[in-house]
Amino acid sequence: MQANEPPRRFVRRQSKSLLPEVPAPRVRMPLDRRGVLRRARNLRSALSTCEAFTPMNRRPLYLALVLASTVLACGPKKPPKVDTVDTATTSDPAPPPPPPKCEKLDEKCEAKGGKKARIANISMNFEPVPGWMYAQGEKATVAQASNDGACMALTGHEAPADAKDAKKLESARQTALEVLVGELGITLGKAKVTWKSPSDKIEVGQIKLQVWELKDPVTRGTKKGALLVVASQPGDGKALVAVAFVPEDDEQNGTKIMPSIQTLASGDVK
Repeated sequence: MQANEPPRRFVRRQSKSLLPEVPAPRVRMPLDRRGVLRRARNLRSALSTCEAFTPMNRRPLYLALVLASTVLACGPKKPPKVDTVDTATTSDPAPPPPPPKCEKLDEKCEAKGGKKARIANISMNFEPVPGWMYAQGEKATVAQASNDGACMALTGHEAPADAKDAKKLESARQTALEVLVGELGITLGKAKVTWKSPSDKIEVGQIKLQVWELKDPVTRGTKKGALLVVASQPGDGKALVAVAFVPEDDEQNGTKIMPSIQTLASGDVK
Protein backbone atom coordinates (compact mmCIF):
# COMPACT_ATOMS: atom_id res chain seq x y z
CA MET A 1 0.00 0.00 0.00
CA GLN A 2 1.25 3.40 -0.94
CA ALA A 3 1.43 6.14 1.57
CA ASN A 4 -1.09 8.42 -0.03
CA GLU A 5 -3.52 5.63 -0.88
CA PRO A 6 -6.31 5.38 1.66
CA PRO A 7 -7.06 2.08 3.20
CA ARG A 8 -9.25 -0.15 1.04
CA ARG A 9 -11.85 -0.59 3.62
CA PHE A 10 -12.46 3.14 3.55
CA VAL A 11 -12.77 3.25 -0.28
CA ARG A 12 -16.33 3.13 -1.41
CA ARG A 13 -16.83 0.49 -4.06
CA GLN A 14 -18.72 1.54 -7.12
CA SER A 15 -21.63 -0.76 -7.73
CA LYS A 16 -22.30 -1.81 -11.36
CA SER A 17 -25.66 -0.54 -12.51
CA LEU A 18 -27.94 -2.92 -14.39
CA LEU A 19 -29.38 -0.05 -16.49
CA PRO A 20 -27.61 0.94 -19.73
CA GLU A 21 -25.76 4.15 -19.70
CA VAL A 22 -27.65 6.96 -21.46
CA PRO A 23 -25.44 9.42 -23.23
CA ALA A 24 -25.88 12.97 -22.17
CA PRO A 25 -27.93 15.05 -24.56
CA ARG A 26 -26.01 17.32 -26.88
CA VAL A 27 -26.58 20.87 -26.14
CA ARG A 28 -26.76 22.97 -29.25
CA MET A 29 -25.01 26.19 -28.79
CA PRO A 30 -26.60 29.20 -30.32
CA LEU A 31 -25.05 30.10 -33.67
CA ASP A 32 -23.34 33.37 -33.98
CA ARG A 33 -23.35 35.35 -37.21
CA ARG A 34 -20.23 33.60 -38.51
CA GLY A 35 -21.72 30.12 -37.92
CA VAL A 36 -24.93 31.04 -39.70
CA LEU A 37 -23.03 32.20 -42.74
CA ARG A 38 -20.91 29.03 -42.81
CA ARG A 39 -23.97 26.79 -42.69
CA ALA A 40 -25.63 28.76 -45.45
CA ARG A 41 -22.58 28.33 -47.68
CA ASN A 42 -22.55 24.58 -47.04
CA LEU A 43 -26.26 24.26 -47.92
CA ARG A 44 -25.78 26.29 -51.13
CA SER A 45 -22.88 24.09 -52.14
CA ALA A 46 -24.91 20.92 -51.57
CA LEU A 47 -27.81 22.25 -53.61
CA SER A 48 -25.55 23.18 -56.52
CA THR A 49 -24.01 19.70 -56.49
CA CYS A 50 -27.46 18.00 -56.62
CA GLU A 51 -28.55 20.25 -59.46
CA ALA A 52 -25.37 19.40 -61.36
CA PHE A 53 -25.58 15.64 -61.03
CA THR A 54 -29.30 14.97 -60.96
CA PRO A 55 -29.82 15.15 -64.77
CA MET A 56 -26.88 12.81 -65.27
CA ASN A 57 -28.33 10.35 -62.84
CA ARG A 58 -31.70 10.49 -64.58
CA ARG A 59 -30.27 10.08 -68.09
CA PRO A 60 -29.81 6.24 -67.99
CA LEU A 61 -33.40 5.75 -66.82
CA TYR A 62 -34.67 8.04 -69.54
CA LEU A 63 -32.72 6.20 -72.21
CA ALA A 64 -34.00 2.85 -70.98
CA LEU A 65 -37.61 4.02 -71.17
CA VAL A 66 -37.09 5.38 -74.68
CA LEU A 67 -35.46 2.15 -75.84
CA ALA A 68 -38.25 -0.02 -74.38
CA SER A 69 -40.95 2.06 -76.02
CA THR A 70 -39.12 1.87 -79.37
CA VAL A 71 -38.85 -1.92 -79.19
CA LEU A 72 -42.52 -2.25 -78.37
CA ALA A 73 -43.51 0.07 -81.19
CA CYS A 74 -41.18 -1.31 -83.86
CA GLY A 75 -41.08 -4.93 -82.81
CA PRO A 76 -42.64 -7.72 -84.87
CA LYS A 77 -46.36 -7.43 -85.07
CA LYS A 78 -48.52 -10.39 -84.27
CA PRO A 79 -49.99 -11.96 -87.39
CA PRO A 80 -53.70 -11.44 -87.78
CA LYS A 81 -55.80 -14.27 -86.49
CA VAL A 82 -57.02 -16.45 -89.30
CA ASP A 83 -59.94 -18.74 -88.83
CA THR A 84 -58.73 -22.18 -89.76
CA VAL A 85 -61.16 -24.30 -91.67
CA ASP A 86 -60.98 -28.06 -91.52
CA THR A 87 -60.96 -28.93 -95.19
CA ALA A 88 -61.17 -32.62 -94.38
CA THR A 89 -64.65 -32.20 -92.93
CA THR A 90 -66.01 -29.46 -95.20
CA SER A 91 -64.82 -30.84 -98.54
CA ASP A 92 -67.01 -33.28 -100.33
CA PRO A 93 -66.10 -36.89 -99.59
CA ALA A 94 -64.60 -38.92 -102.37
CA PRO A 95 -67.21 -40.89 -104.27
CA PRO A 96 -67.25 -44.60 -103.49
CA PRO A 97 -65.68 -46.90 -106.05
CA PRO A 98 -68.09 -48.35 -108.57
CA PRO A 99 -69.41 -51.81 -107.75
CA PRO A 100 -67.68 -54.70 -109.53
CA LYS A 101 -69.24 -55.95 -112.72
CA CYS A 102 -68.82 -59.55 -111.54
CA GLU A 103 -67.60 -60.71 -114.93
CA LYS A 104 -64.64 -62.70 -113.58
CA LEU A 105 -64.12 -64.91 -110.55
CA ASP A 106 -61.10 -62.79 -109.62
CA GLU A 107 -63.52 -60.01 -108.65
CA LYS A 108 -64.66 -62.16 -105.70
CA CYS A 109 -68.37 -61.47 -106.12
CA GLU A 110 -70.17 -63.48 -103.48
CA ALA A 111 -73.69 -64.66 -104.13
CA LYS A 112 -76.39 -63.72 -101.64
CA GLY A 113 -79.89 -64.98 -101.16
CA GLY A 114 -82.33 -63.23 -103.49
CA LYS A 115 -79.55 -61.75 -105.67
CA LYS A 116 -80.06 -62.54 -109.34
CA ALA A 117 -77.36 -63.16 -111.92
CA ARG A 118 -77.84 -62.98 -115.66
CA ILE A 119 -77.15 -66.00 -117.83
CA ALA A 120 -74.86 -65.62 -120.83
CA ASN A 121 -76.27 -65.73 -124.38
CA ILE A 122 -79.91 -65.92 -123.31
CA SER A 123 -82.50 -63.66 -121.74
CA MET A 124 -82.71 -65.59 -118.47
CA ASN A 125 -81.45 -65.25 -114.90
CA PHE A 126 -81.07 -67.31 -111.71
CA GLU A 127 -79.86 -67.06 -108.10
CA PRO A 128 -76.43 -68.63 -107.53
CA VAL A 129 -75.93 -70.68 -104.37
CA PRO A 130 -75.52 -68.20 -101.46
CA GLY A 131 -71.91 -68.00 -100.33
CA TRP A 132 -70.50 -69.13 -103.68
CA MET A 133 -68.38 -66.87 -105.86
CA TYR A 134 -69.91 -66.18 -109.25
CA ALA A 135 -69.02 -64.47 -112.53
CA GLN A 136 -71.19 -63.36 -115.43
CA GLY A 137 -68.84 -64.07 -118.32
CA GLU A 138 -69.35 -63.75 -122.05
CA LYS A 139 -69.38 -67.49 -122.74
CA ALA A 140 -71.05 -68.68 -119.55
CA THR A 141 -72.18 -67.67 -116.09
CA VAL A 142 -70.29 -69.70 -113.48
CA ALA A 143 -70.54 -70.13 -109.71
CA GLN A 144 -68.39 -72.22 -107.39
CA ALA A 145 -67.79 -73.07 -103.77
CA SER A 146 -64.02 -73.36 -104.35
CA ASN A 147 -61.54 -73.75 -107.18
CA ASP A 148 -61.80 -77.54 -107.23
CA GLY A 149 -65.05 -78.00 -105.30
CA ALA A 150 -68.74 -77.92 -106.16
CA CYS A 151 -69.62 -75.64 -109.05
CA MET A 152 -72.15 -74.91 -111.78
CA ALA A 153 -72.25 -73.10 -115.13
CA LEU A 154 -75.05 -71.97 -117.45
CA THR A 155 -75.28 -70.62 -120.98
CA GLY A 156 -77.69 -70.17 -123.83
CA HIS A 157 -77.41 -71.46 -127.40
CA GLU A 158 -79.14 -71.06 -130.70
CA ALA A 159 -81.98 -73.57 -131.19
CA PRO A 160 -83.02 -74.95 -134.59
CA ALA A 161 -86.08 -73.39 -136.11
CA ASP A 162 -87.69 -76.82 -136.37
CA ALA A 163 -88.10 -78.09 -132.84
CA LYS A 164 -88.55 -81.59 -134.17
CA ASP A 165 -85.06 -81.61 -135.68
CA ALA A 166 -83.49 -83.66 -132.87
CA LYS A 167 -80.05 -83.99 -134.43
CA LYS A 168 -79.50 -80.24 -134.71
CA LEU A 169 -80.79 -79.73 -131.18
CA GLU A 170 -78.48 -82.44 -129.79
CA SER A 171 -75.53 -80.96 -131.64
CA ALA A 172 -76.24 -77.49 -130.25
CA ARG A 173 -76.57 -78.89 -126.73
CA GLN A 174 -73.34 -80.86 -127.03
CA THR A 175 -71.47 -77.75 -128.16
CA ALA A 176 -72.84 -75.78 -125.22
CA LEU A 177 -71.90 -78.62 -122.85
CA GLU A 178 -68.30 -78.59 -124.02
CA VAL A 179 -68.12 -74.82 -123.46
CA LEU A 180 -69.42 -75.19 -119.90
CA VAL A 181 -67.11 -78.00 -118.81
CA GLY A 182 -64.22 -76.09 -120.35
CA GLU A 183 -65.07 -72.97 -118.27
CA LEU A 184 -65.18 -75.07 -115.09
CA GLY A 185 -62.10 -77.13 -115.85
CA ILE A 186 -63.98 -80.44 -115.81
CA THR A 187 -62.70 -83.52 -117.58
CA LEU A 188 -65.53 -85.75 -118.81
CA GLY A 189 -63.43 -88.82 -119.57
CA LYS A 190 -65.73 -91.63 -120.70
CA ALA A 191 -68.86 -89.88 -119.46
CA LYS A 192 -71.36 -89.02 -122.17
CA VAL A 193 -74.82 -87.50 -122.23
CA THR A 194 -77.54 -89.50 -123.91
CA TRP A 195 -79.61 -86.56 -125.10
CA LYS A 196 -82.50 -88.74 -126.25
CA SER A 197 -82.98 -90.29 -122.80
CA PRO A 198 -83.20 -87.70 -119.99
CA SER A 199 -83.17 -89.00 -116.42
CA ASP A 200 -85.93 -86.65 -115.31
CA LYS A 201 -88.16 -83.78 -116.39
CA ILE A 202 -89.10 -80.80 -114.23
CA GLU A 203 -90.84 -77.47 -114.68
CA VAL A 204 -89.72 -74.18 -113.12
CA GLY A 205 -92.56 -71.77 -113.65
CA GLN A 206 -93.22 -71.86 -117.38
CA ILE A 207 -89.76 -73.21 -118.16
CA LYS A 208 -89.65 -76.92 -119.04
CA LEU A 209 -86.36 -78.64 -118.19
CA GLN A 210 -84.82 -82.02 -118.90
CA VAL A 211 -82.24 -83.49 -116.46
CA TRP A 212 -79.39 -85.96 -117.03
CA GLU A 213 -77.13 -87.40 -114.34
CA LEU A 214 -74.01 -89.02 -115.74
CA LYS A 215 -73.21 -92.47 -114.40
CA ASP A 216 -69.47 -92.32 -115.01
CA PRO A 217 -67.58 -89.99 -112.66
CA VAL A 218 -65.95 -86.83 -113.97
CA THR A 219 -62.92 -84.98 -112.63
CA ARG A 220 -62.30 -81.39 -111.60
CA GLY A 221 -58.77 -80.75 -110.50
CA THR A 222 -57.86 -83.58 -108.13
CA LYS A 223 -61.43 -84.43 -107.17
CA LYS A 224 -63.84 -86.86 -108.73
CA GLY A 225 -67.58 -86.45 -108.60
CA ALA A 226 -70.93 -86.56 -110.33
CA LEU A 227 -72.07 -84.27 -113.12
CA LEU A 228 -75.65 -83.04 -113.48
CA VAL A 229 -76.80 -81.69 -116.85
CA VAL A 230 -79.94 -79.58 -117.36
CA ALA A 231 -81.38 -78.37 -120.69
CA SER A 232 -84.49 -76.41 -121.57
CA GLN A 233 -86.88 -76.86 -124.44
CA PRO A 234 -86.27 -74.40 -127.25
CA GLY A 235 -88.28 -71.19 -127.21
CA ASP A 236 -87.97 -68.08 -129.37
CA GLY A 237 -84.93 -69.58 -131.10
CA LYS A 238 -82.99 -69.95 -127.82
CA ALA A 239 -82.44 -72.74 -125.30
CA LEU A 240 -80.54 -73.21 -122.03
CA VAL A 241 -77.90 -75.72 -121.00
CA ALA A 242 -76.53 -75.94 -117.45
CA VAL A 243 -74.11 -78.28 -115.69
CA ALA A 244 -73.33 -78.81 -112.00
CA PHE A 245 -70.41 -80.71 -110.47
CA VAL A 246 -70.40 -82.18 -106.97
CA PRO A 247 -67.32 -83.94 -105.51
CA GLU A 248 -67.84 -87.38 -104.05
CA ASP A 249 -67.00 -86.16 -100.52
CA ASP A 250 -69.23 -83.07 -100.59
CA GLU A 251 -72.85 -83.99 -99.95
CA GLN A 252 -73.65 -80.66 -98.31
CA ASN A 253 -73.16 -78.56 -101.44
CA GLY A 254 -74.86 -81.23 -103.53
CA THR A 255 -78.17 -80.44 -101.84
CA LYS A 256 -77.86 -76.72 -102.70
CA ILE A 257 -77.67 -77.05 -106.47
CA MET A 258 -81.26 -78.00 -107.33
CA PRO A 259 -82.74 -75.11 -105.24
CA SER A 260 -80.55 -72.78 -107.29
CA ILE A 261 -81.74 -74.35 -110.57
CA GLN A 262 -85.32 -73.85 -109.44
CA THR A 263 -84.78 -70.06 -109.33
CA LEU A 264 -84.49 -69.91 -113.13
CA ALA A 265 -86.57 -67.13 -114.64
CA SER A 266 -86.96 -65.35 -117.92
CA GLY A 267 -85.66 -61.82 -118.33
CA ASP A 268 -82.39 -59.94 -118.19
CA VAL A 269 -80.71 -58.58 -115.08
CA LYS A 270 -79.11 -55.15 -115.06
